[in-house]
Amino acid sequence: MTEPRRISWYRTLPPLDLTPEGEEEVEARSSPLPMKHDERESLWAAALVELQATAEHRIEQRLDATGLQHAHIVAEHLEEHHDTAHDTFELRGRWTYISYRDPRLQEMTPDDGPQS
Repeated sequence: MTEPRRISWYRTLPPLDLTPEGEEEVEARSSPLPMKHDERESLWAAALVELQATAEHRIEQRLDATGLQHAHIVAEHLEEHHDTAHDTFELRGRWTYISYRDPRLQEMTPDDGPQS
């Protein structure tokens, strides 16, 4: 059985039975890529795929660290940065997301066990 996605992007709404916990931001940057103007579109697309994967990984880490189950990305800001000394560019991004908790999944503490 496939696990449900923990991150929804923009217009894809999170599951309705989750409780919003707060708004957060995550930042990421791509690896430097050569500034080849004839390949600009394909290089930019590759950098964007890497950037989004890095952002998703960081959001997943935050969800795990906080015990939350889902994130809904609601805003994105991308910038292209040029390093003319090395003739490269990189993409930098910032995503705003709402984190959610599944109220059906209560964290059990040792004191929550059956009483004798």
